[in-house]
Amino acid sequence: TRRDLSRLVSKLPFYGVLGDDLGDYAIQIPDEGVIKDLWTEESYWYSNRVQTDSLVFVAGLDGLAEQLGVKKTLMAVLQASGRRIGVIQVSNKLDGSDFNDNDARLLMVFATQAAAIIENSRLFLQAQRSADQAQGLRRVAELAGNVLTSQESFTPVLAEIARVTRSEMVFVNVLDTQKESLITYPRWVYGKELAEPIFQNIYSPGFEYSVVSSQRPYISNNVPDDKRVLPSYRQIGDKLGIQKAILVPLVYADRVLGELGVGNRIDGDYDDEDYETVRVIAAQVASALDRLLLYEQTGQNLTRRLEELDAISRVSNELTTTLDIDQILHVIRDEVIRATRADDCTILLLKPRNEWQSLDKPQPARRIGMDDDMLYITPIEAEAIINPTSYVLVTDYEFSTFRALPKQARSGLAAPILYLDQVVGAIYIYHREPNRFDEQSAAFITAMAVKASLGYGNAERYREQLERSDRLRR
Repeated sequence: TRRDLSRLVSKLPFYGVLGDDLGDYAIQIPDEGVIKDLWTEESYWYSNRVQTDSLVFVAGLDGLAEQLGVKKTLMAVLQASGRRIGVIQVSNKLDGSDFNDNDARLLMVFATQAAAIIENSRLFLQAQRSADQAQGLRRVAELAGNVLTSQESFTPVLAEIARVTRSEMVFVNVLDTQKESLITYPRWVYGKELAEPIFQNIYSPGFEYSVVSSQRPYISNNVPDDKRVLPSYRQIGDKLGIQKAILVPLVYADRVLGELGVGNRIDGDYDDEDYETVRVIAAQVASALDRLLLYEQTGQNLTRRLEELDAISRVSNELTTTLDIDQILHVIRDEVIRATRADDCTILLLKPRNEWQSLDKPQPARRIGMDDDMLYITPIEAEAIINPTSYVLVTDYEFSTFRALPKQARSGLAAPILYLDQVVGAIYIYHREPNRFDEQSAAFITAMAVKASLGYGNAERYREQLERSDRLRR
């Protein structure tokens, strides 16, 4: 019996009939009714007129009985340790006679012996599975503990999880709050090939019900038809071909790091025992994931900071070798693009303030980069110029009041260039992907704006010196 589904399901071996003929032979046991009473109260049941017996029709066995030619049948309960674990069924006596109580009592004797064998086998298999599971969990913990850097493959850990949970695939979804996404990276997927990362917007409608947001597990043995599956998760399910799945949150030190998922159990459906196994494994994976993310973050931040310092150093060197403001701004632009990985950078220079139409309508003088002939000010630049006390950061133009320029831009960052407490220009960078710039990017752009201000000041002083010399010559 499959107690979780409240039905009796046919299992090998069969005698006198081919297994293929039985198909998915099962007897549904409703919560109430005559079938429920028969299952819970009677030790046996037989019918010598299957074609017309109302119970046969109630149990939904009429079609199978007609297909197999069952005319008379007898069932006896398999009971072990006080639990009803199934029934043994015989049909069509060889001499054509009817079943009676004596036949039922004889079958009950066989049922008692069969139930003991089945129960012993179940207990043995359960003990064996428990031992295998414990060994597998130790193996997962050992493998996960050995992965110390992102250069080491996590695939052996995922492969062992797949073996322990008897799943075709295992995957990890990583939460990235800076990118406002839950990301499925190809390197964190086992059992299926993933060509590129899958991004889920954590602020999309309904995402509060996701596993990573609600911190509640998800179990389904029919993912394609499950109405609970969010559209973004369905995208992952379709790409990975997930039919059955367990998904649990990855939490370490009260921080949610992502999700651990297993899919497509090899030998049947997922149940509560599988969930408990995955939940225990998730604790080991969360610890390893936290360690790897910290390593990657530290390494990336260090590399990024070194690149920024190198860029600032090269601009400083340029400031000592030339007074040509255009050359300095071109160097700044190139270094900004290289260090921030921006798609493009433009540096806007303004006309003197006395030539502005009003204080809130600055006038562009010229522009370097992106489009040198673009003599208008983008909304994000205007905000940085009019309110020059800080930078302006747009993580995603789709959710911003600022209009994206150029149109393909998804994230942008602008910082004012100040000279003698007056705004003389702005630096603007953009990227086609959202969430590409952060506070560190803003600090770097601000530092570059200071360098641009120094170059502007040097050029202005040099121009003033030339004008004084010219006046003296006259």
